[in-house]
Amino acid sequence: MITESAPCLNRIDVYVGRRLKYRRSAMRLSIDTLSCRAGLSPEQLIRFEEGVEQISPLGIFQLSHVLEVPIAYFYSVQKNGAVV
Repeated sequence: MITESAPCLNRIDVYVGRRLKYRRSAMRLSIDTLSCRAGLSPEQLIRFEEGVEQISPLGIFQLSHVLEVPIAYFYSVQKNGAVV
């Protein structure tokens, strides 16, 4: 019998998702409001925030514009090259 296992989450996607959720919350935007402004579905945003779906370069661009942060906001790198 084959069983489904939990998806393996990429730590960078999880980190970017946390940054997205933090900024959205700081700006007091609902998922629906952000999805409308960024041209993304609410379901996509939820998956992004949970780190189960990778955000495309275009999505990062759109989100950084709406959330009023530079693209680099989503990626914080330590001196050794590791993502925080």
